[in-house]
Amino acid sequence: MAEEQETAEREALFGFLPVLAHERVYGTWDYIALQICYGIAAWAFLVGSFTGYVLPAKEAVPAIFIGEALPLGMMSFYAILFARYGVDQFLLPRAALGYHGNTLLLLIWIPINWGWIAYASFLFGEAVIKLLPAIGAPVPEFFTTEVGYASGATFWAIIAFILGFIPAYLGPLAVRWLTRIAAPGMTIVLLGLIYYVIAEYGLSNLFQLPAVAPYEDPLLNRAFAVEWNAGLGFAWAFYYGQWSRIAKSETAAFHGPYWGWGPIMCVAVIFASFTMLITGDLDPTAWMIQVGGPSWGVLGLILMAVANITSNTLLIYTQAIPVKYTWPKVSWFTAVATAIPAVVLFNLKVFENYNVFLTLVGCLWTVYPAILLADFYVIRRGKFDLKELYYKGPKYMYWRGFNVVAMLMFPIGYLFYFSLVDPWNATTEGAILPFFRYTTGLIPTFVLIFFLYTVIMKALIKEQ
Repeated sequence: MAEEQETAEREALFGFLPVLAHERVYGTWDYIALQICYGIAAWAFLVGSFTGYVLPAKEAVPAIFIGEALPLGMMSFYAILFARYGVDQFLLPRAALGYHGNTLLLLIWIPINWGWIAYASFLFGEAVIKLLPAIGAPVPEFFTTEVGYASGATFWAIIAFILGFIPAYLGPLAVRWLTRIAAPGMTIVLLGLIYYVIAEYGLSNLFQLPAVAPYEDPLLNRAFAVEWNAGLGFAWAFYYGQWSRIAKSETAAFHGPYWGWGPIMCVAVIFASFTMLITGDLDPTAWMIQVGGPSWGVLGLILMAVANITSNTLLIYTQAIPVKYTWPKVSWFTAVATAIPAVVLFNLKVFENYNVFLTLVGCLWTVYPAILLADFYVIRRGKFDLKELYYKGPKYMYWRGFNVVAMLMFPIGYLFYFSLVDPWNATTEGAILPFFRYTTGLIPTFVLIFFLYTVIMKALIKEQ
């Protein structure tokens, strides 16, 4: 009997079943620790770098908080639904997207998640190749190089992937202990680094440093800085359900991502913008020894190494859960192994084009939560027929498994977004609508899709 109970709970945590109240393993502090480990990683440091690239510190700080806070404020209530029903990120959206539409979006999202894994892994590699010379480690030159596919940074990135893969395979209980240990240490080191930088350079001096390479138009600088941060904020839309489903309460489900991905992560982004202004280098690992010296610099590199291993664990587990939900007969190992193709992206070229990645896929992340929030809270008022969702009944079938209205929102969102800005070249030249300087692109895209989807669905269907 005990063995059957253990099997049932394992299936709930790793597989297809809804997680019941007594099976929930993450309290509020566990959840905040997890989101800290998620948030303080490659993306936070990289988006901080790009923010400092175009804005001085006194403007970078509010741009960071606005860019991160607005998307999170719009989306954090979304986490409550997954905690309430105990189901995965890619189950409830079947109600909005249709069964096949939801699977299609999962197949699009998986390669995007490989991109996140690549950034976390390669930044680990960048940290290690700078840490080894800093501590005087007698290693061959290959292990401290970054250029090319066969580089030391790529080798260490693969090591980071392996170190992240193991606890992801072991599951949420192993991840919980990893984050309980890592989150406090990472927070202490990060706060220490910020204190050191402010004490060493002076806050007033930091606020007088000019942006490294701003645009001529000040409004454009602010708009792009908010845009990059908003792209990171909206990115979390795909990462609520996998963890909210095992939160012990709806309160934990809400506060974990809000604080871990919000104010606490913003500290890391602000630190990155400060160090960018001091060094003028987009590579976060290049700052540490320059800014922190031999002591705090080494601690900073260790922080980046640990942060990106924990983030890898969370990203790999987050991908495995919806794969297991969508194809229940797949083994847990196979579900986790779907993250392995990310290894092909472990190179400097991908790493250097983070801002392009962020803005291009940021539009997808923005349209997705706009549809789901409108559908969950306005159309369905948070009520779902789980049996229909699980067994693909007729209630959410739509047209051949696709909600055409939801599917149309994606090209509409992209057309509107590209009418405001060219994200490939980070410019508004040639834009059809001249509003980007005042509104950014992602935030008005979210608002447009939310209301457009609501109006059309209200006109087409009766209350469900």
